[in-house]
Amino acid sequence: KVNIRKISERTGFSPATVSNALNHKRGVNKDTAAEILKTAGSLTVEQLIFDDSHASSTCKDWISGLIFL
Repeated sequence: KVNIRKISERTGFSPATVSNALNHKRGVNKDTAAEILKTAGSLTVEQLIFDDSHASSTCKDWISGLIFL
């Protein structure tokens, strides 16, 4: 899982907004989503890992998706 709290702290947006942007949900302003995705893309894998026990394919899949943005 991605550490939504860290991205929220860096961007100043609520964890709910960050989650919605990362999951491409409706209702998130395009500029807000772009800033959140840019911030998430700039974090290292270690910074993105929510919990060491979850450092499995979920994080890898999400990171792989960022490469194509």
